[in-house]
Amino acid sequence: MPTRPDPKYPPMGCRWCGIARSQHARQWTEAAGWHAWEKPTNGQIKTRMVERHADSSGPSR
Repeated sequence: MPTRPDPKYPPMGCRWCGIARSQHARQWTEAAGWHAWEKPTNGQIKTRMVERHADSSGPSR
């Protein structure tokens, strides 16, 4: 079960590829093959939210 901490992925992006549900259609990944959007795990959602917050906070003082 891959986790993508990259802040470009929305917290509710696909579990397998990170693409938003509204833009997903069918996608290919090595881990899931051809797949439809799938809800991310709670851990993925949290990790993505933390990373997005860290990315938007800018450099610390």
